[in-house]
Amino acid sequence: MKYYFTLILLIASTTAMIAQEFEGSWYGVLQAGGQRLNLSFHINKTAQGFTTTMDSPDQNAKGIPVKVTRVEGYKLHLEAPQLALRYNAEIRKDTLFGTFAQGGFSTPLNLTRTKPAQLRPQEPRDPFPYTVEEVSFENQQAGIRLAGSLTLPNSTDDFPAVILLSGSGPQDRNESLMGHKPFLVLADFLTRNGIAVLRYDDRGVGESTGDFSQASLNDLVSDAASALSFLKNYDQVKEIGLIGHSEGGLVAAMLASGNSNVDFIVSLAGPGVPLDELLIAQNKELSLALGFTEEQVQPRLEFNQKMFDLIKSISDEEALNQAVNDFFNEQEINSAQKRNELKQQFLSPGIRSLIKTNPALYWSKIEVPILALNGALDLQVNAKDNLQAIKNANSRGGSANVVVKNYPHLNHLFQEAKTGLPAEYGQIEQTIAPIVLQDILDFIQYNIKRE
Repeated sequence: MKYYFTLILLIASTTAMIAQEFEGSWYGVLQAGGQRLNLSFHINKTAQGFTTTMDSPDQNAKGIPVKVTRVEGYKLHLEAPQLALRYNAEIRKDTLFGTFAQGGFSTPLNLTRTKPAQLRPQEPRDPFPYTVEEVSFENQQAGIRLAGSLTLPNSTDDFPAVILLSGSGPQDRNESLMGHKPFLVLADFLTRNGIAVLRYDDRGVGESTGDFSQASLNDLVSDAASALSFLKNYDQVKEIGLIGHSEGGLVAAMLASGNSNVDFIVSLAGPGVPLDELLIAQNKELSLALGFTEEQVQPRLEFNQKMFDLIKSISDEEALNQAVNDFFNEQEINSAQKRNELKQQFLSPGIRSLIKTNPALYWSKIEVPILALNGALDLQVNAKDNLQAIKNANSRGGSANVVVKNYPHLNHLFQEAKTGLPAEYGQIEQTIAPIVLQDILDFIQYNIKRE
């Protein structure tokens, strides 16, 4: 009997040791359709067993819940039913040898403890030849405080300054995306060339207070106006411009159209066409680029357009919710979970305010110089249509002082790309093409005024 209990203790001890080997973070690269997708799984041991979350940094997705985590000896089974995703692996030393499956797709995926190195040669490192101040300022109207970084040239002379306005979704001050920090690279380049730069965390992100999920487009404009007021207090700062990326380009246009303290604007893939049209075109271009046919894409586009039409035509909250429920009934969407997911996707304050916005109304009122840039491989904001719309709108009522440029091989992030697909963003070492940085600098230097 003594040997029996000893054997049980040994087995239990070995099982516990194996279980401990699964704990921690695991990293790998998924090869799918000619694309590379970085994935990571974070496994934690609890009193009840194991819990797991998944990150897909190339898709800017973090903390995705994995509902099933099962360890049996040396084998691991993960399952996220909401994504139709499964991962089965066996541990050998410090490697999980496994198979990743999603829907009908299956491929080998091995995970290790080592996070894959991401080369970002443009990302600046200390020491910097300029002053970096960690700052914060209030949006008194919203009752929140925004935190950011202000880079200042080491000069006793006056200098121009710019405020960086990020794209859609909650973004930090560097506009961090898929291992890249575009706003950090841009701020470093401009300040090395004599231009102060203020970049800040969106409300509810990083060190900024507030709730981004409840923010409308006008709220983001209000935040940018607070940044502008803050920057005006610096004695050495004279001209102040706005540089907005994607949705940030629209925020810049909205602020500049009603604020005389803005001296110039740089729009980086900013929208010019009505936002409902832009989102329909974006959905179509991305889907076709991924290999879907027109016939496969069309039902989704029609669904989106109907939702957009309801949002644009109905202002009353209760009436809109009822109209959406009626539409879901017509579409035979009966799952309460699916209905809630769609409402969260379409009816957030940010999306609703976007859908109702026509950027041309703001571009037409701007009387300061505008530099509008885009890339021909941009699948999110079509370069040709939106650049032309910005130019046409401003010529109708603004300064008609618009410079537009469409770069032939650049994507939505202004990287030199091959396909323009978002999955490619994280695979490219380059953060911003040098020609774009130089064009922005040349534009600012040309348009600043000195007594």
